[in-house]
Amino acid sequence: MYQVCEVCFSSEPQEVGQVRLWKSFFMDLRQASQCRELSSKEIQVGIRKSFQINREINRLICGFKESLAKDKSLKDKVQGLISKSDTPSWQRAKTWMIKDSRQTCTVQTCKKIFNLANPKHNCRVCGIVTCHSCSSRDLLLFVADQHERDRFGNEPCWAIIKVTGCPSKEPDIHCYLRICNFCKPMLENLQLLEAQKAEQEGLTLESMTKLFTIHENIDKVQSKIDDQLPKYKQLVDGLEITSASPRSLPTNRSNMQSLAKAQGDLMDHFNKFVMCVSCLKQLKPSSNIQVKLASSIMKCKFDFYHENMSSFRKLKKQLEDVAPPEILAGIQDIVDSKTIEIACLSITQVAYETLHLCLKYRLDETLASNIIQTSEVCKMELREHMKKRGENWEQCCQQMELFIKLQLKGNGVEKRQYLRPSRRLVGAHGVTYVTAFLSERVPYIAQQIHLQLSSRSIDRKFTKSKEALSTLRCKLEESQKEGEMLKR
Repeated sequence: MYQVCEVCFSSEPQEVGQVRLWKSFFMDLRQASQCRELSSKEIQVGIRKSFQINREINRLICGFKESLAKDKSLKDKVQGLISKSDTPSWQRAKTWMIKDSRQTCTVQTCKKIFNLANPKHNCRVCGIVTCHSCSSRDLLLFVADQHERDRFGNEPCWAIIKVTGCPSKEPDIHCYLRICNFCKPMLENLQLLEAQKAEQEGLTLESMTKLFTIHENIDKVQSKIDDQLPKYKQLVDGLEITSASPRSLPTNRSNMQSLAKAQGDLMDHFNKFVMCVSCLKQLKPSSNIQVKLASSIMKCKFDFYHENMSSFRKLKKQLEDVAPPEILAGIQDIVDSKTIEIACLSITQVAYETLHLCLKYRLDETLASNIIQTSEVCKMELREHMKKRGENWEQCCQQMELFIKLQLKGNGVEKRQYLRPSRRLVGAHGVTYVTAFLSERVPYIAQQIHLQLSSRSIDRKFTKSKEALSTLRCKLEESQKEGEMLKR
C-alpha cells in the first residue's frame, strides 16, 4: 500500500479505458532514493565538501605532463627509494587518506578487512582507501598516437577505458591509475558528455566544411561556363552559311571541329554543374543557419543554370536554323564519337580501380564484375561506331590502355584516379570504410557518366550503353540502401 495526496485520490470507480499499475513505478522511485542516500553517505567519508572532480582531474593531467617533460634526476631516484610510499606526489589527491589509518575498506557497503589477499589502495582522484574489489585501474592518462591526434590533440588527456570517448587502441605513451567505484561513474558521465559535445561540434564543422567544398566546386564549374558560353556564341555568330553555300562538308573541317568541341565542353560543364549542385541535397545540416545557407546557395545556382542553359539552347537553335543538315550531322557525329569514347574510357578505368581495391582489401568482387560487364557493353558500341566511321579499332584499344595506364600510374604526369580512399580513414576503420566508400562513390561516378552520355549524344545512339549504365546505377543504389538498413 502507498499513500497518495488528496489531489490524486479519487473514490469514484474508474471508467473503462487506460489502466496503469503504479507499483513498479513506486518501487523504482524508492530504490533510486535509497541509492542517493547511500551515495551521500559515501561522499561524506574521506571527501571534503569542497571536492571538485574537474580540479582533481586537471591536477592529474598536469602532473602526468610534468612527469613526461622531465627526466628523473639522481635526487628524485634517491627520494623515491627512501619514501615509504611508491605513489608519486602528483598522483596524491588533496584529501589523501593515509593507509595505516584504516584497517577496513572505507566504502560503507563493503567494510572488508585488509590483509595480504585484500590489499589497500588509494583512489587517485578522491584519495580514500579502498579494497581491491571496490576500485579498479580504469583511469587512463595518455598522449594520443599520431593517427588519433585529430581527435584528442597533442596534449595529455584522460579517459575511462571501455567507455565511449576512450582511444580505440592503447596509446604508446600512457599511464593507468586506480580509482574507486564512486569516482568512476562520475568520470564516466563526464566523459560521455564531453564525447557527445565533441561529436556535435565535429558534425557541425564537418557539415560546414562539406558545404564550403561543394560551393567551391560549383564556383569553379560556373566560371568555366561563364568563359565558354561567349566563345560558343562567337563561333555560332561567325558561321556564315547561306542558301548558296555548298551542301556537302568541306575538306577543311577545323571550324566544325572547334564548334563541336565548344558544344561538347559546354554540355560537360552544365552536366557537372548539375551534379555539384545535387550534392547539396545530400548534406545533413546540423543547424537552422546551415539549412538556410544551403537553400540560398541552391536557389542562386539553379537560377544561374536556367538562365545560361536557356541561352545555350537558343544558340543551338540558331545554329540549326542557319546551318545545312549535313553540317549539323557532321558536328553531332564528332560529338557522339568523343562522348562514347570518354564514357568507355571512364567506366573501364573505374572497373580497374574497383577490382584493384577489392583484391587489395579482400572484398566481394560482385561490384567489380558488374562494372566490367557495363564496360564491355560500352566497348562493343564504341567498336561498332568506329567501324561505321572506318577507323582502326585495334589502334584505339592500344591508345585506351595507354591512357588508363597513365591515369593510374602517372609515369611523369599527375595521377587522375576516380577512387582514392583516405589513408587516414583506412588505417582507422579498415575494410569497413573501404566498403562504405565504394558503395557511395561508384554510384555517383556511374550517374555522372550516364548523364554525360545521355545529354551529349542523340537519343537513338548508344542505347545499350545508356541502359547498361542506368541498370548499374540502380543496382548500386539498391545495394547501398540494403547496407544502410542492415546497419540500422
